[in-house]
Amino acid sequence: MRMIIVKKGLEDLTLWTTEPGGKVRIYKRNGSEIPKNWLGGIDAETAKQLPDAHPVKIKAQACSTGSGLHHEWRLVNGNRAILGCLFNDCVYAILDRGEFRIVSRNSTKTSRK
Repeated sequence: MRMIIVKKGLEDLTLWTTEPGGKVRIYKRNGSEIPKNWLGGIDAETAKQLPDAHPVKIKAQACSTGSGLHHEWRLVNGNRAILGCLFNDCVYAILDRGEFRIVSRNSTKTSRK
């Protein structure tokens, strides 16, 4: 199971990829942020099959990496974001071979970093 940490006011909130619920903030093209409902994680190949899904960049503090109970936290700060997809006005985080994709916030490219 993978997790991301997002800010909710002054608190950190942990969201699991296996559990929908909660809110994440995504970056708009103009740099502003908007809140969207969290759907969890989705495999990259499955996301490509969703009709009308659009790539988005999710604002997060950190994401988990590794396996089982031995996960580590990878900071996602500054000019970086987690790649996600917007579907039915809700957001999934894209998982590529079970790992989050971290992308540049300012780039239009969504390649793996």
